[in-house]
Amino acid sequence: MIRPAIAFALALVAAPALAQDCSKTSEGTAALADYPAVRAFYDSMTLGDVDLVDCAVGAEWLNNPAAPGTPKGPEGFKPAVYGLKMLFSQYAFTTEDVVASDGKVVVRSTVTAKQIAPFLGVPPSDTVVKFQTIDIHQLGADGKLAQSWHVEDWLSYLMMQGALPLKAE
Repeated sequence: MIRPAIAFALALVAAPALAQDCSKTSEGTAALADYPAVRAFYDSMTLGDVDLVDCAVGAEWLNNPAAPGTPKGPEGFKPAVYGLKMLFSQYAFTTEDVVASDGKVVVRSTVTAKQIAPFLGVPPSDTVVKFQTIDIHQLGADGKLAQSWHVEDWLSYLMMQGALPLKAE
C-alpha cells in the first residue's frame, strides 16, 4: 500500500508540465517586487500552493542543504511545500530585509506558524509561534531560482512549542 504523501509526491514527479499561472503570487511584498521568482518561492509555502513552485525555481534548481536523493528543480521543492501544508494551518513569511548583489538575493524573514500535526517529535498545539529564516537565492538566466541556501531557526521554534524548556541553574 502506498501512503497518500508518497502517492502525491510520485504524482508530482510524473505529472506533465502545465502552463504556469504565476499571477497567484502576492503583491503585498514590496521588498520582493523586483524579484518575482523569489516572491513565488515564499508565496508557494505561505499559500501551500505547489503550482507556484514552477514560477519560482528553474529546472536545475539546487536546494542547499537538501536530503540525499532529493531531485533537482521543482520536483525537489514541491514535496516540501505540500509537507508544510500538512504540518501547519498557518505558515506565513514576513519579509524583514532583502539584499541583492551579483545575481543573488538574500532574504531575512520571520515565519509565523501554527502546527497541526506532529513535527520534530513535538505534538500539535494551538500555539502560534514566530521564528527567523535567512535564505540566499542565486538567480538563473531565466530569472528563476537556480540555487538556494537556507537556515531556519528551528531551535527557537522548539523552545516556543515547549519542547526544549530552558533550565535555570
